[in-house]
Amino acid sequence: MLLAGGRTLLFGHLFGCGVRVPAAASEDDPMDEHDDTPELAPAPTVHDRLRTYLSEERIQAHFKAGSIRVGDQVVTDLNQPAPPPARPVILPF
Repeated sequence: MLLAGGRTLLFGHLFGCGVRVPAAASEDDPMDEHDDTPELAPAPTVHDRLRTYLSEERIQAHFKAGSIRVGDQVVTDLNQPAPPPARPVILPF
């Protein structure tokens, strides 16, 4: 006997016991359509963080000069993640 939208089988009537066994989820099961797991937004990149304050030309000029750092590392890829509290720092040329 299916109970709770196909989620549980009750074998008590067939075998004289009240054991519930989880049923396999079917493709048509509406319970599977709703995934309550929150999706995390991707971490902002160095480029995303700098674009807030600088034009694309300035970002490229600082990048080519090697003057952008995150922590104590020189940035070699503007698409590397830079989630807070890390922050890109621009050193003078």
